[in-house]
Amino acid sequence: MSDVIMNVILFALIFVPMMFLVIRRGSEGIAQFKSMMKMNQVEIGDATDLTNQVLALDKSKSNIYYWVKGNPDFEKIDLNTLSEINVIKSLSQGFSNEVNVTSLQKVEIQLLKKNKEQITWPVYQINQNQQIGSDLLDAEDFVQKVKPYITK
Repeated sequence: MSDVIMNVILFALIFVPMMFLVIRRGSEGIAQFKSMMKMNQVEIGDATDLTNQVLALDKSKSNIYYWVKGNPDFEKIDLNTLSEINVIKSLSQGFSNEVNVTSLQKVEIQLLKKNKEQITWPVYQINQNQQIGSDLLDAEDFVQKVKPYITK
């Protein structure tokens, strides 16, 4: 019985602060971005906070936004001009201690406009010593939320 109590206390000491940090990190970037967008008279509906960027969809569901944290500028794309949006993952394979290892090199959101112009929004690049966190899954979720609003 004392082992169970000890495990619960250990779990609480380790994971509760981690969850607090994850929740806090998620709201800081979005709050900064929403404040910046309010100054531009844009009302944000759905926003996704990544490690170094914020992805957002406005309330009218007609534009998407990409903001690199700390940058005063942001990118805006009208969904009526898009024909496709996808998450692109680049993987590499190698050997480590004679074991085949696959590693994620970069993650990007690729936007294809109706005029065939291609836009790439970087999400993660291993050569910049970034932490991946849940950015891949969050970017995929955001893309799935946006896809229904793209008219072909």
